[in-house]
Amino acid sequence: MHRDYRLFAIHSRLSSLKLVVPIISPKGGVGKSTVSAMLSLALTDRGISTGLLDLDITNPALHIILGINIHSIKLEEVKGIKPFRPLEGLEFMSIAFFTRGAILPVRGSGIVNIVRDLLAITNWNSTVLVVDTPPGFSDEVFELLLLLHTVNPHVAKPLIITGQSVLSFASTKQLLNLIRRERFEPLGVLCNMCSSAKFLQETAEAYNVEILGCVPFIQNFEEIIGDAKAILKSARPYFNGVIDKILSIVKA
Repeated sequence: MHRDYRLFAIHSRLSSLKLVVPIISPKGGVGKSTVSAMLSLALTDRGISTGLLDLDITNPALHIILGINIHSIKLEEVKGIKPFRPLEGLEFMSIAFFTRGAILPVRGSGIVNIVRDLLAITNWNSTVLVVDTPPGFSDEVFELLLLLHTVNPHVAKPLIITGQSVLSFASTKQLLNLIRRERFEPLGVLCNMCSSAKFLQETAEAYNVEILGCVPFIQNFEEIIGDAKAILKSARPYFNGVIDKILSIVKA
């Protein structure tokens, strides 16, 4: 029987983290990548050493949002590969460092292998790891949840991102069912590009999940893409609920 020795490395890498927060949603277009970037920057701003992993294998975009020039960076190898530090307190890893932004035409087992490779080689030195995932119930999401479950299901607290549309709302319920069935406890639900989170209150009570905030549509976001300081400034008012919940876990 073939034994995948990457799994031992993954267990070691992820066991050193106090919390892993996969950013997930069953629908595309709800802003998972922007939320991942904003949350990571806001955590760092509050003094929490944070790792940020772009797990969108075929279409990574976080380096663009953060203004990282992947073509000019050579990652350092020290007991694995050290993530890039775009600013003090933040570590960042993406397949884009290796593909230089080219699209990878892979699926199925190819996706699984890349996810395992990234998790096995990356030498995190953070307290919290935020993981940006592709839309929907993708191979990346299922593989990540599977691997986290083998390490410690209690270290993973998925943050569910929803929009204000009826479709996004319905999918959020389905996702909550799936997460609980897989024995993960969600960190909570964050409403993005929403005017109010009141529409989720009934679902929150029914599914025993906490609404951690409501991020409005940020009019000038396209103009500040690539400027991490400006993105942090925009994020500060809206992520206190998520950060307070994370702090309550890592300091317990």
